[in-house]
Amino acid sequence: MEWNVPPRPTSCDTDWGPDVEVESSRTATFRCASDAVPYDFDGARRLAYEHAIRFGDMQCASSRSGVRCESLRTGHGFTISRSAYELR
Repeated sequence: MEWNVPPRPTSCDTDWGPDVEVESSRTATFRCASDAVPYDFDGARRLAYEHAIRFGDMQCASSRSGVRCESLRTGHGFTISRSAYELR
C-alpha cells in the first residue's frame, strides 16, 4: 500500500482504517471499529482480476489496476489500489 489512511477523527475512540464501509445514504468512509468486530478471513474468497461479485445492491469489480465497489442504488462507493484510493 503506497498511501496513508487519513488521520483518525476525534469521534473515533477505537481502531481506525484501512477498512472502508459504504452505507446506503452516505459517501464511503474509513471505518471506526474495535477489535471485537468478528472477521472471518479464513472463509473469505479472493476476487480474481476481471471478475465482479454482488452482495445485495453492492457490487465490486476487480482489475489489475484496483478494485471498485459501489452501491448500484446510490452510486456511493470506493475505488482502491496499491497506489491510491477514492471514496464516493
